[in-house]
Amino acid sequence: LMIRRPPRSTLFPYTTLFRSPFIDFSKVAKISPHLHNQFIKTQLKQNDILISVRGVSTGKIGIFLGETDEANISPNIIIVRLRDSTLAPYVTMTLISSIGQLQINQFISGAGKPSLTAPMINRIQIPKPSDDKLKQIDSLWKGAKIKRLKAKEIILKVQELFDDAFSNFTINKKLTTLKTIKELGIRWDPHYHNDGYMLLRNFISNTKLIKHKITEITDF
Repeated sequence: LMIRRPPRSTLFPYTTLFRSPFIDFSKVAKISPHLHNQFIKTQLKQNDILISVRGVSTGKIGIFLGETDEANISPNIIIVRLRDSTLAPYVTMTLISSIGQLQINQFISGAGKPSLTAPMINRIQIPKPSDDKLKQIDSLWKGAKIKRLKAKEIILKVQELFDDAFSNFTINKKLTTLKTIKELGIRWDPHYHNDGYMLLRNFISNTKLIKHKITEITDF
């Protein structure tokens, strides 16, 4: 999933951030408004159901609740947008349940590279609930959504406390070693020229306890 960076970016959540069914927005990728506007068809709307259709995350389900103003998706995700968006919570939970996952697994089982297509998703059957059951599910869903928003507010407050408490905390950085290009020779990798590593190499090479130099040990 991609999300707009404030003030000029769009969030892009990965399928690994689907938390059945909520989306973890703490590690989303961010894209520019220009790129976001290039892909109008994949711009998310509130109550869009998201299904991962490629790779190891195939079959994962998420729902976009409008947590951010602008968001987009990668080619690894298919959007399911219902005519009646109020049914999205019920359909989402059905897809996450054993009823939905059994149907999804039938499509991807035996495949070398698991994947789903739009025609496959269209064949998934969603049982019709009674009005009472639907109201019960909606009530539980709204409760979960409220708790999620409260948790987000608490996290922000904790972050503010940390920022205030450690505002003067700084890390003093310094160079541990200086090497010229001539000294690097053909080995430019930093660890090879690290002073501590060089001492270790010299110790291993010169010690009488080891019959072979470390560079001579190729197999065990």
